[in-house]
Amino acid sequence: MDGSDSIVSIIVPCYNHAHYLEEGLNSIFQQSFTNWECIIINDGSTDNTKDVSEAYVNKDPRFRLINIQNSGVSVAKNTAIAVAKGTYIFPLDADNKMHPECLRLCISEFEKNPTTRLVYTEAELFGEDTGLWNLDPFDYKSMLKYNMIDNSAMFLKKDFLRVGGYRINMVQGLEDWDFFIALLYGVSKQQVIKINKPLYFYRVSNSGRRMTVASSGGQKEMLDCMVYNNFFIYKEYFPEIFTRIHEYEFQKTMMAKPPIKWLSRWMIRLSSLKKRFTSP
Repeated sequence: MDGSDSIVSIIVPCYNHAHYLEEGLNSIFQQSFTNWECIIINDGSTDNTKDVSEAYVNKDPRFRLINIQNSGVSVAKNTAIAVAKGTYIFPLDADNKMHPECLRLCISEFEKNPTTRLVYTEAELFGEDTGLWNLDPFDYKSMLKYNMIDNSAMFLKKDFLRVGGYRINMVQGLEDWDFFIALLYGVSKQQVIKINKPLYFYRVSNSGRRMTVASSGGQKEMLDCMVYNNFFIYKEYFPEIFTRIHEYEFQKTMMAKPPIKWLSRWMIRLSSLKKRFTSP
C-alpha cells in the first residue's frame, strides 16, 4: 500500500486506438502508486481494442473493461465514472500515457491540502512533435477564453457528481474544457494545483481527436455548445459581450417579422430612390 487508502479511478475511453492502447495501459501498470483501478471503455471500436483490453484485464484485476455502443467520448467517460470506486478520478486518453510518478505526486497534493479541488501537471509532447507543453497556471477567467488544463487532471468524484459529469452535447471534443468550466466555477486559484513537472505525455498525431476536430470545422460548433452549456457563467464574466449579442439577436428577430421586414425594405428602397433623384 502507498500510504493512502484512497483509490484513484483511471478512466480510459477508447475508440479505434488499439494500436496505441498498450502503451497507455503499460504506463498505468508501472505507476509507483498502486491503489488504483483502471476502467477501459471500449466505445464501439471496430478494431481489436476489446482484445488488447482483455489481455490486461486477465493480467491484473485492477483493470476493468466495459464495452458500449459507439456513443461519443462524453458518454463513455460518464459511463465509466458512474461505476468508478475511486475517491479521485484521472482520465487518460487511449493514445496518451503517464509518468510512473504521476498518480503518487498528484495524490500527495490532495493530501497536503484537503481543500484542493483539482491537480494537473506539465506535459511532454511525443509522436509527430516533441518538447514540453507549457501549460499556464490556473486562472478561471482566462480559462473561459482558452484552456490551460488538459484532460488528464485529477479531480474528486464527488465534484464530478455535483456538476453532472461531462455534457453529452460535446460530441466532437472539448468536453474536458467544458467540464472544467463547470467543475471549477467558484473555486479559488489556491485550490487548483499545477505540478511543474512533465508527468503526462501527450501524443501529437494528425489522426488524434483534437486535430481531427480542428480540421473538420467541428471546433466552432463545440465552442458554441460550450458557451451555451455555461451561458450564465460567460454572461457573469463577460456581460458586455452578451449585451451586444442580445441587441443583435433582438434586431435580427424583429427584422424577420413580416410587418417590420416589409417596412425596413420599403425604407431602404425609398432611401435609394431619394439618393438617385437628389444626386447632382
